[in-house]
Amino acid sequence: MYMERFLKKMLDILLNFDGYLNECDTEIIRKDLTFLRVVIDSICIENMDEWIAETVRSGAIFGFVMEYQISTFEPSCKPLKDRFKANAKNYSNKVITFNHKRVFKMDPNNKLWNLWKSQYAKFWLYLQLNVPGKFSKKQLAYCEVPLFQLLYVPFGVSRSFMIVGKGFTGSILLRIELGSHIKSLMERLDIIRNSVSGAIYQRRNQKSYNVQSTEFNNRIKEQRHLQSNCFCPSNLSPVQNSPSTSTADVHLMSPQPDSYTVTLTVHSARRLPVATDSWNPAPPATYVSVVANSNRVLCSQVCKSSYEPEFNWSEKFQISKKRRNLVVKLWQKLAYADQVLGFVSIPLPPMYAGRTEYEMSNLMTALETPFISISLDIVREDESQDVNGEVGGAQALITPSNKSSTAESPSIRLSREELSEKLKKNLNELQMLLEELRT
Repeated sequence: MYMERFLKKMLDILLNFDGYLNECDTEIIRKDLTFLRVVIDSICIENMDEWIAETVRSGAIFGFVMEYQISTFEPSCKPLKDRFKANAKNYSNKVITFNHKRVFKMDPNNKLWNLWKSQYAKFWLYLQLNVPGKFSKKQLAYCEVPLFQLLYVPFGVSRSFMIVGKGFTGSILLRIELGSHIKSLMERLDIIRNSVSGAIYQRRNQKSYNVQSTEFNNRIKEQRHLQSNCFCPSNLSPVQNSPSTSTADVHLMSPQPDSYTVTLTVHSARRLPVATDSWNPAPPATYVSVVANSNRVLCSQVCKSSYEPEFNWSEKFQISKKRRNLVVKLWQKLAYADQVLGFVSIPLPPMYAGRTEYEMSNLMTALETPFISISLDIVREDESQDVNGEVGGAQALITPSNKSSTAESPSIRLSREELSEKLKKNLNELQMLLEELRT
């Protein structure tokens, strides 16, 4: 009985060692840290432009390379001053696997701790092109990891970070942590890290995730195809319904275009972080950008010195039917190089019209998450376009109306029988899902 109480007490002390370490002098613990470990697990690809995706599918690449650099002083850790490379073990259009691990021997001091309070570990993702006769690479994305988390218990960071670039968006799972050759200290730090992250060597199981989501993706694929057919504009004048008009004639007279026109309006943003290039706390100068067809980058005007900028920027451009999301980035205007504060990914085609407030993916170390208000509407060719030229020869585009009609809409490319079959199929799938939930 006494032994059981003693073991239970020791287990409680080990599990709650975070509080004991926080009460200790952090300076004493830092003196026992003797190495730095960097582990790069994998990158989950969320969005790629058409050129990158086609290059990966065609096999015209040699591979992916990750380069990283951590700020340091030469007496503390001389090897860290150089850039290090990690080649991808394997890759696909969904995930890039690195499984890279490297340990650096170091002798930390107070200068290094003060440096890491404001510095970042930088990661660059490159695409190696398979060019005969020479080595060529293209930068795809960039990521920064704040180092101030290494200064306190458990002296490490282990989670996913957003890695973004022009035409590329993903999340990188990595781990940067300090360690010691003192076995007892490492065991206690591992207990804390295990309780925080759930597992010391926690990794994303992409295979199981893909298997579970394949069935769901197949179910919504037809619905997305139907939505794109219903929302995409027509480049032809509306076809009048008549008893002699057949379904085949409607398909011949109304071919589907490869792209459609949208109107993007960025109204405002709020809860922005403090400017990073200012010694004194100051609001940032910001602007927004979006990528249209043919990788054409559209940017708004710069709103200077405001935590709640009012952009009121509107732009009309073409979007390919193959695109499934539209990424709007919020930039901070800097003297040396602009920096991405956050971004939001809007599914395509848009299901809701009007002004909507989105929570942005925060790429900074701000405590509050920024929000941005955006309107994204699909525009169509005016069915009542003036033939006499009163419009000035331009095509009049309007937003979709909510008028009900008993006749078939000219924008829908499916016949009444095809729509009825698809609706019955979706209802049957919904009924099957409900039966599975009940059981």
